[in-house]
Amino acid sequence: MDDTWMKRDLPVLTALVERFDDPAVDQVRPPEVGVLTGLDDAAVLRALTALCEARPAYLECITVGEERGPAIITGVTAHARQATGAWPTAESLVDQLIHALAGAAEREQDPERRSKLQQTALWLGGALRDVAIQVAGTVVAHHVG
Repeated sequence: MDDTWMKRDLPVLTALVERFDDPAVDQVRPPEVGVLTGLDDAAVLRALTALCEARPAYLECITVGEERGPAIITGVTAHARQATGAWPTAESLVDQLIHALAGAAEREQDPERRSKLQQTALWLGGALRDVAIQVAGTVVAHHVG
Protein backbone atom coordinates (compact mmCIF):
# COMPACT_ATOMS: atom_id res chain seq x y z
CA MET A 1 0.00 0.00 0.00
CA ASP A 2 1.24 3.47 -0.87
CA ASP A 3 1.99 6.01 1.86
CA THR A 4 -0.82 8.40 1.01
CA TRP A 5 -0.13 10.55 4.09
CA MET A 6 3.33 11.72 3.02
CA LYS A 7 2.75 11.77 -0.74
CA ARG A 8 -0.75 13.19 -0.93
CA ASP A 9 -2.60 14.08 2.27
CA LEU A 10 0.11 15.93 4.19
CA PRO A 11 1.08 18.18 1.24
CA VAL A 12 -2.60 19.07 0.77
CA LEU A 13 -3.05 19.68 4.49
CA THR A 14 0.12 21.77 4.73
CA ALA A 15 -0.93 23.91 1.76
CA LEU A 16 -4.34 24.51 3.33
CA VAL A 17 -2.94 25.37 6.77
CA GLU A 18 -0.63 27.90 5.10
CA ARG A 19 -3.47 29.25 2.94
CA PHE A 20 -5.86 29.71 5.87
CA ASP A 21 -3.13 31.50 7.78
CA ASP A 22 -4.02 34.48 5.59
CA PRO A 23 -6.85 36.28 7.44
CA ALA A 24 -8.39 37.33 4.12
CA VAL A 25 -9.00 33.69 3.15
CA ASP A 26 -12.31 32.25 4.33
CA GLN A 27 -12.70 29.43 1.82
CA VAL A 28 -10.73 27.39 -0.67
CA ARG A 29 -12.08 25.31 -3.55
CA PRO A 30 -10.50 22.03 -4.69
CA PRO A 31 -9.03 23.39 -7.96
CA GLU A 32 -7.04 25.95 -5.94
CA VAL A 33 -5.61 23.12 -3.84
CA GLY A 34 -4.35 21.49 -7.02
CA VAL A 35 -2.60 24.71 -8.00
CA LEU A 36 -1.07 25.04 -4.51
CA THR A 37 0.21 21.46 -4.39
CA GLY A 38 0.81 20.49 -8.02
CA LEU A 39 -1.35 17.38 -7.52
CA ASP A 40 -3.91 16.31 -10.11
CA ASP A 41 -7.64 16.74 -9.50
CA ALA A 42 -8.23 13.09 -8.60
CA ALA A 43 -5.45 13.07 -5.98
CA VAL A 44 -6.70 16.35 -4.51
CA LEU A 45 -10.25 15.01 -4.28
CA ARG A 46 -9.09 11.81 -2.55
CA ALA A 47 -6.94 13.80 -0.10
CA LEU A 48 -9.68 16.31 0.70
CA THR A 49 -12.22 13.55 1.23
CA ALA A 50 -9.89 11.69 3.59
CA LEU A 51 -9.00 14.85 5.52
CA CYS A 52 -12.63 15.95 5.85
CA GLU A 53 -13.90 12.52 6.90
CA ALA A 54 -11.09 11.69 9.36
CA ARG A 55 -12.06 11.66 13.02
CA PRO A 56 -11.09 14.03 14.39
CA ALA A 57 -11.39 15.92 11.12
CA TYR A 58 -8.48 17.92 9.75
CA LEU A 59 -10.63 20.19 7.58
CA GLU A 60 -13.94 22.00 7.81
CA CYS A 61 -15.72 21.14 4.57
CA ILE A 62 -18.96 21.79 2.74
CA THR A 63 -20.33 19.23 0.32
CA VAL A 64 -23.01 20.07 -2.21
CA GLY A 65 -25.77 17.65 -3.16
CA GLU A 66 -24.59 14.28 -4.41
CA GLU A 67 -21.21 15.67 -5.42
CA ARG A 68 -18.33 13.37 -4.53
CA GLY A 69 -15.98 14.97 -2.02
CA PRO A 70 -16.01 18.48 -0.59
CA ALA A 71 -16.99 21.41 -2.78
CA ILE A 72 -15.55 24.06 -0.46
CA ILE A 73 -13.04 23.98 2.38
CA THR A 74 -13.96 26.61 4.97
CA GLY A 75 -11.17 26.10 7.46
CA VAL A 76 -8.59 23.90 9.14
CA THR A 77 -8.88 22.42 12.61
CA ALA A 78 -6.48 22.50 15.55
CA HIS A 79 -5.76 18.87 14.70
CA ALA A 80 -4.59 19.98 11.23
CA ARG A 81 -2.36 22.70 12.65
CA GLN A 82 -0.75 20.21 15.03
CA ALA A 83 -0.29 17.56 12.33
CA THR A 84 1.57 20.05 10.12
CA GLY A 85 3.69 21.43 12.95
CA ALA A 86 2.07 24.85 12.88
CA TRP A 87 0.88 24.29 16.47
CA PRO A 88 2.64 22.28 19.14
CA THR A 89 1.81 18.79 20.28
CA ALA A 90 2.69 17.41 23.68
CA GLU A 91 5.45 15.34 22.10
CA SER A 92 6.92 18.28 20.21
CA LEU A 93 6.99 20.42 23.37
CA VAL A 94 8.81 17.70 25.31
CA ASP A 95 11.26 17.21 22.43
CA GLN A 96 11.95 20.97 22.37
CA LEU A 97 12.54 20.97 26.12
CA ILE A 98 14.94 18.02 25.89
CA HIS A 99 16.81 19.69 23.04
CA ALA A 100 17.02 22.98 24.98
CA LEU A 101 18.34 21.23 28.10
CA ALA A 102 20.96 19.33 26.07
CA GLY A 103 22.04 22.58 24.40
CA ALA A 104 22.24 24.37 27.74
CA ALA A 105 24.37 21.53 29.10
CA GLU A 106 26.79 21.86 26.18
CA ARG A 107 27.21 25.58 26.83
CA GLU A 108 27.42 25.32 30.63
CA GLN A 109 30.88 26.01 32.08
CA ASP A 110 30.21 24.72 35.60
CA PRO A 111 30.72 20.92 35.60
CA GLU A 112 28.12 20.31 38.33
CA ARG A 113 25.41 22.32 36.56
CA ARG A 114 26.37 20.71 33.21
CA SER A 115 25.93 17.28 34.77
CA LYS A 116 22.51 18.17 36.21
CA LEU A 117 21.31 19.58 32.90
CA GLN A 118 22.52 16.48 31.04
CA GLN A 119 20.86 14.18 33.57
CA THR A 120 17.56 16.07 33.37
CA ALA A 121 17.60 15.85 29.57
CA LEU A 122 18.29 12.12 29.80
CA TRP A 123 15.45 11.57 32.29
CA LEU A 124 12.98 13.52 30.18
CA GLY A 125 14.05 11.57 27.12
CA GLY A 126 13.81 8.27 28.95
CA ALA A 127 11.99 7.23 32.09
CA LEU A 128 10.06 10.50 32.56
CA ARG A 129 9.09 10.98 28.91
CA ASP A 130 5.55 9.61 29.29
CA VAL A 131 4.90 11.75 32.38
CA ALA A 132 6.32 14.84 30.66
CA ILE A 133 4.13 14.21 27.61
CA GLN A 134 1.03 13.88 29.81
CA VAL A 135 1.83 17.17 31.54
CA ALA A 136 2.57 18.90 28.23
CA GLY A 137 -0.60 17.40 26.78
CA THR A 138 -2.63 19.03 29.54
CA VAL A 139 -1.02 22.38 28.80
CA VAL A 140 -1.56 22.04 25.04
CA ALA A 141 -5.18 20.95 25.49
CA HIS A 142 -5.82 23.93 27.73
CA HIS A 143 -4.40 26.39 25.21
CA VAL A 144 -5.37 24.75 21.92
CA GLY A 145 -8.67 23.19 22.87
